[in-house]
Amino acid sequence: MRRADLTGPARSSTPPILHPDGTPAHGSVAALEHITLGESHQWVLLRGHSSTNPVVLFLSGGLDGSDITTIRRLLGEIEAQATVVTWDSRGAGKSLFAGFPRGTMTVRQLTADALELVAHLRKRFGQKRIVLVGHSLGTVVAVRMVQERPEWFSAYVSLGQLV
Repeated sequence: MRRADLTGPARSSTPPILHPDGTPAHGSVAALEHITLGESHQWVLLRGHSSTNPVVLFLSGGLDGSDITTIRRLLGEIEAQATVVTWDSRGAGKSLFAGFPRGTMTVRQLTADALELVAHLRKRFGQKRIVLVGHSLGTVVAVRMVQERPEWFSAYVSLGQLV
């Protein structure tokens, strides 16, 4: 496997969560992080006012593109009640790099990567269950995840469910 050039994306960031007076919110989460899932370099955006709030994982609706910016704008208000995690899965957005092996972009592999991410999030935030939100193609992956590990999820929200 060729290594991704992380010099550009690694410099990316997300603004901190701030109190109304402009000071950083203690215990908040605001990070754009590289993670290796299924031996593939991938990126997640994590944002929330408290690391003890429920975790909401958003599964994107398409390949190649990124929903990180869009979801941050749409779900920004939820950050007060939950830690919102937006994932650029293999071959999508920040996780797409020159020479990426497109043959690894299967529903089976995306599901395995997503379950690995959930295991990481459960451990990191000390939560037994998370909320899963799937959009379009992300709904296919989400349904498989819930079928394989129902005990890991407190809720599943579908946006544009594919059947």
